[in-house]
Amino acid sequence: MRGKPMAVAVADPILIAVDPGVSGAFVWSESGRVHVVKMPPTANDIADLIRSFAIKSSLVELHLENPSKGGWGAVSSDTIGKLFEQIGGIRYSGLVVGWKVNLVAPQTWQAAIGLKRNRKETRTDWKNRLKAKAEELFPDHPVTLWNADALLLYHLAARRLV
Repeated sequence: MRGKPMAVAVADPILIAVDPGVSGAFVWSESGRVHVVKMPPTANDIADLIRSFAIKSSLVELHLENPSKGGWGAVSSDTIGKLFEQIGGIRYSGLVVGWKVNLVAPQTWQAAIGLKRNRKETRTDWKNRLKAKAEELFPDHPVTLWNADALLLYHLAARRLV
């Protein structure tokens, strides 16, 4: 076990939304404030972030984007493998510490937010539309391509729409 043993306090609930991609993000609320960080670069860094949430509260709800395993086109198998390794690591870490863990398909949260990718739309155009929606919903936060999906998932989770 790395670091100090966990002393878990029952405190304010923490709501977390995660886009688990290498270019994804963690978004969470704590004490009424929304926080955003880029996906940590290593498994140990992700574990440290999860541990920090677990130490702060035993009332944690995690909404984790969980894409389908097929239809990835030209994406490398290494990239897909890393994504699903991160999904599994984040998911099971949350379950081990007693969190409520919700897996959410991208199509589910995108439909709930009222957006659907057009067949002829490029990936860049689609991601920019998602970013624009996140900017509309979070005008006080710097929205980027790396955090837009997690912010949108957080928005829906906070309103119990996913």
